[in-house]
Amino acid sequence: MGIDPGEMHPVCMKNPKFSHIQRPVANVLREELPARVDWLLLDMNVEPRISLYSIDRLASRMTESLLGVFLTVKLNQWSFADQIPNWVEHVQAMGMVRAKAKQLSSNRQEIMIYGLTQKGVRRQSMVRSSAK
Repeated sequence: MGIDPGEMHPVCMKNPKFSHIQRPVANVLREELPARVDWLLLDMNVEPRISLYSIDRLASRMTESLLGVFLTVKLNQWSFADQIPNWVEHVQAMGMVRAKAKQLSSNRQEIMIYGLTQKGVRRQSMVRSSAK
């Protein structure tokens, strides 16, 4: 599923397992989302607090199936960098047992905050064990 007010790439739209809600994420009701979501990825070009609120609101509906979240945050102001530890704590408070922030190469003013749920950590351990 994709939520975006813009058009989705035709490759996505041809996939029978993909659906598109063509509205801003703030206008999407949690009840409109599928009951099962494994991964939540959010990349919005908005102020970081709005991104955090959006991912928190969506993830709270997906507690049973969610393995983890990936959140891209734009540092449109350098002063936002001081808030990164607080944002990571926010993601941890959402139930992510492993949360980290990594700088992305996009003008060096973008970070990704990611986290795994306990279920995601168990799955990661199983995948690593089977790869040996």
